[in-house]
Amino acid sequence: MSKNLVSERQTLLDNARGTIVTDGPFVIVCHCPGGVFEPFVYLVSGMAIVLSMIIGAIVITRAAPRPIIFVAVIWIIGVIVANWILYRQRRKHGTMRIDTDRAEITQHGSGFSRMYPFAQITRISTPVVEGIEAREDERGFEHHWLLVELSGGHELRLGQGPMHELRPTLAFLRKANVPGMG
Repeated sequence: MSKNLVSERQTLLDNARGTIVTDGPFVIVCHCPGGVFEPFVYLVSGMAIVLSMIIGAIVITRAAPRPIIFVAVIWIIGVIVANWILYRQRRKHGTMRIDTDRAEITQHGSGFSRMYPFAQITRISTPVVEGIEAREDERGFEHHWLLVELSGGHELRLGQGPMHELRPTLAFLRKANVPGMG
């Protein structure tokens, strides 16, 4: 590993989908907030649960026919599925600290903290640009997630952007000999 990667704090990526900064010569900190739809899902889930309870109370008091209870059951199933999807997406986002000297990734998210050794990295996605001169509608200018794929099917999102914005982060990871940089 090169001992002279980055000597000071530098911003490698800064956009609405994430921020990646160096924290010394061997560490990058990636903040990928995610959770854009969380408030909406929580609002709709709350309303669906309250309405399901109201429907259940109406059916119990025999003010409505029993088959209407299926509407409440379908809403509850929808709430469970939406919150499960939200949970899975939340586990991909957060603040990731990639320490190349210690060979580990530490993830801090909403209500959890996890650590992954580099040995668990199977692949790091690397978007590709074709050709030297490109136009906005050509491949390479569309936004891609910079993903760390881990054994066990886990995935971490470091940030998102077109290739030219992700290039400094990829160069840092490549120079640091992070596994998975194919």
